[in-house]
Amino acid sequence: MLFYEASARIQSCRIVEKYLKNSNGERSCHEQDERIWCDLENCAIEYSGEHEYKIVVFVCYIDTDISNGRVEFRVISNNYKENAMEHIYGYIEKCGMKIYDFNIRETTYDRVNKMEDRLFHLDYEVVDRFFSCDFMKSGERRKKCREIYVDTNILKKQLYDRAVKLNCSETLLPELERIFVNRNTTNYLGNPVQYIITCSRNSVGYEIAKVIIAALYKQNRLRSSRIWISGLLSDQNESYGYSYCEASSVGIVIPDMKDVDDEYDKNRLRKAADRIGLMIEEYSSNVLTFVFVRRGNKRIKELIKDSAHNTNFCEIRQNTYMGAQAREYIKRDLIDKGIDESVADKIDIADDIEYYPDELDAKIHKCLGNILCTDIYSQYADYEIKHVELIKEREGNAYLELKSMIGLNNPKNIIDKIISYYNTRKIYRANGIEPPLSAVHMVFTGNPGTAKTTVARLFADILRDNKILPEGALIEAGRSDLVGEYVGQTAPKVKSLFRRAKGNVLFIDEAYSLVDGRRGLYGDEAINTLVQEMENNREDTIVILAGYPDKMQQFLDTNPGLTSRIAFHINFDDYTEEELYEILISMASKSGVRLSDEVHEKVIEIFGHACKHKDFGNGRFVRNIYEQALMNQTLRIARSTGQPSEKELRTLEAEDFNNLEVKETSEKEGRVIGF
Repeated sequence: MLFYEASARIQSCRIVEKYLKNSNGERSCHEQDERIWCDLENCAIEYSGEHEYKIVVFVCYIDTDISNGRVEFRVISNNYKENAMEHIYGYIEKCGMKIYDFNIRETTYDRVNKMEDRLFHLDYEVVDRFFSCDFMKSGERRKKCREIYVDTNILKKQLYDRAVKLNCSETLLPELERIFVNRNTTNYLGNPVQYIITCSRNSVGYEIAKVIIAALYKQNRLRSSRIWISGLLSDQNESYGYSYCEASSVGIVIPDMKDVDDEYDKNRLRKAADRIGLMIEEYSSNVLTFVFVRRGNKRIKELIKDSAHNTNFCEIRQNTYMGAQAREYIKRDLIDKGIDESVADKIDIADDIEYYPDELDAKIHKCLGNILCTDIYSQYADYEIKHVELIKEREGNAYLELKSMIGLNNPKNIIDKIISYYNTRKIYRANGIEPPLSAVHMVFTGNPGTAKTTVARLFADILRDNKILPEGALIEAGRSDLVGEYVGQTAPKVKSLFRRAKGNVLFIDEAYSLVDGRRGLYGDEAINTLVQEMENNREDTIVILAGYPDKMQQFLDTNPGLTSRIAFHINFDDYTEEELYEILISMASKSGVRLSDEVHEKVIEIFGHACKHKDFGNGRFVRNIYEQALMNQTLRIARSTGQPSEKELRTLEAEDFNNLEVKETSEKEGRVIGF
């Protein structure tokens, strides 16, 4: 499926002039504008029907000032640009328009998606007939797509120059030669190879992919010049991404498959590589895939190739330099900059390490910075230059696990902000500046099952992994850990708890239970001591208070001093139906279970019904129905005749989600759902 946007200047338009006739040439009123839009849409509906719904052309903007008017179109087509242009002109003729300064270019799905409200003013029959592919039918069109539009208006020589500039001459130039061999056909026939790009950074990988896409598009080996950016951690993202790309014949990019040493991440990446390989195998004839890997990741590449064993791969690698080659690269760069090549002797190069060009460029930049201070501008020679590298990528498995969780955008953003704050403090200190210390105590509010405790545990692990807290354990506490049996026992218990939590994260769930509706008793003593200890230990202890939103606000209102010591108030929203579905997919994937295509519609209906109830359980609700669906599956298989295949044993069908006994609310009564 291809998307285009076009614009033109209006010389005249029969439909517009009809409504402006009684306005003496002045701009039409709101009512007239609405009628104009209605007539333009009717033309679009008629035109789409006349062409068997293989194309949708519609006006997204029109300036009714005929003296200097402008019109913008959006086109959704199953054909090439030339065909789309032909249909736009046909639509223009049907509307009685005369135009000039006509422009048309391919656009991204995201651009069309942003105008979806406008699109759906069209007759529903037109939309339903046109959006016939699985990707569009499934409702995934409402998801935001990460796409890059590749400029193909570039000369062949410029593509070769880019390949050299990207330092890929050894592998990319030969591939360009293969692509530009005299074409055998003018029609798109499929992809003879898929691509694995070994590079230093994702940004370099994107530039390499753009060169290949532009070359293939020029040779009619691609129908579109867009590329979809997919992730590694969500198999649903990859699944609907491939469905979308198959409908559009565009490229898909799987960025940054890093090799790791940790056993947890090894297993995770093995599964991701296997899953991606199977996707590549299934869609290889219609979807072009680029997989980015880091240097030396032979294991990851082999896993992908093993999964897609019937697919041919072309590997594009950035040039690397070792020993004398690296030194020669540095000398050439210095000469190009007009600097004496003897400066290269000041740059430390190991003989047994492969360097990417950007790694050598960084060494050159650092060396020249020192020379500026010590030789050229010697007045700065007495200044000690401290080189402190800001940590750009968060360390540890916990951070990756947090990022892979469904939803939770607000908590993720706040945690990123906190880590950046602590890392920036390290830079200040390295430069002799002692920045003021701010407390980072937090309040987590949200309904049950929104992952408050899980995020708190991961947050503690992240702080430990990044050496922000010395220990970084999560110390969980409740009312019994803070409030004593007798007057005078509460304060010592609170202080003892803080001593145990020193260097860690103290997580107090249902913190409002400290008050428990009895102001002036032991709860007040606990809160007052809690406030005091939060202030005294803010350098090496982080406190998280968690609970329901309404009750937590009432609790904070009981003590203004407590509110003033809370730096971040993070609300954990209830999951949407689609997010609950993604959680279900994740649970199933971790167990080696897949969901059939029919399950989506079934469970979305279940989740939609559940979301109408307060305290329905969120993630816990998903686990509940997943476990019951597994039970229903075993019953279904036991009743069937014959020996079930491995695929049947590992697949949940829509019928497995019938007659589920689940608790939808906080009430004790359960009910059967499943429709």
